[in-house]
Amino acid sequence: MPAKRATIVGPIKTEGGLGPIAGGSTANIPLLEQSFPQSPIYTELVTDDERINYYQTNVMHAEINDGGHTFGTFNTNFVANDPPTYSQIEVGGGGLPASPWVPNPVSAPNADPTQQPDPPSGFGEEPSDTPFMGLGSQEDPSKTTRKISDVKLGQYLMPNNTTPLYPGS
Repeated sequence: MPAKRATIVGPIKTEGGLGPIAGGSTANIPLLEQSFPQSPIYTELVTDDERINYYQTNVMHAEINDGGHTFGTFNTNFVANDPPTYSQIEVGGGGLPASPWVPNPVSAPNADPTQQPDPPSGFGEEPSDTPFMGLGSQEDPSKTTRKISDVKLGQYLMPNNTTPLYPGS
């Protein structure tokens, strides 16, 4: 977990007041509690931990159905989406990528991606080194997804020694 967690819902208890011009003012929480006694924040129906648990369950590890608006049903759990190995990714022309790492740079006649020619021979066939720490593009998605999928909110930050908290990052 991070060394300090930001406020999500629970207000910091202050008496309120105007801050300096370059600083922040504070809310009069006791007055707000009196004005809105049934607020789910003040009755603690909604708390930081409740929101974290909700997000973890209903966003990060969920099957989301947008009612057919755009994507239909989509599972946000990486593993449930059956990630490919690099060798399984179809490449070439006709709107396909040049390789698992880069798009096809060749212009399609009449802007029709189905007519896009094959990429130049050898184009993008070797992944470049990742500009950040970790394995990046060098590691196959089929190997890293389970490790990434198991991460919970707050675990994705790196400790001071800059070693990723989950292998495969």
